[in-house]
Amino acid sequence: ERGSGIEETGIFRTMWYLFHGPNALDRDEKIAEMKAKLGEPDVADMNTTLIARGDALDDLMSACESMPFLAEKRLVVARNFLGGLGAPKGKKKADQGDDKSPMQKLVAYLPQMNDATRLVFAEDELLDEKHALMKLAAEKTSGGTVKAYGLPPDPVKWLIERAKAKGGDLGPQAAQLLATK
Repeated sequence: ERGSGIEETGIFRTMWYLFHGPNALDRDEKIAEMKAKLGEPDVADMNTTLIARGDALDDLMSACESMPFLAEKRLVVARNFLGGLGAPKGKKKADQGDDKSPMQKLVAYLPQMNDATRLVFAEDELLDEKHALMKLAAEKTSGGTVKAYGLPPDPVKWLIERAKAKGGDLGPQAAQLLATK
């Protein structure tokens, strides 16, 4: 993990997260934990917004600026949004009225985002260390945290341990069979 950490303690609080990598199961479980902390399921649902790849940057920022309802925080989850971050649909870059790219606008926006929002970028691909958000998260005052969700190095061991943690029992042969599927 990089950035100011997942904890909400200290001078700098995490306001946005970059969870990236192919291990969607672990990543989505972490997002579900974050959502559960919003309160009762109905309240959590009212305070969670999903942003998809190809949605406009303005939609993301609007969702982040909305105030929570009957909760202290709101959660905005942007799935595979960064790879599709480009000019809004139907507009060319020259028509946007300024020369900042959408990524530059996002980088400028994140450190001053509404502090009642927790924004999660959930990317299926591992991002390069040179990615603009990776660099931004390295700045202590950015409010960002990065966590890579790579595939387990030993999937058989991971499957056995995961089954045990969930109250199940998975033998090595069964785990090996699942790991090769």
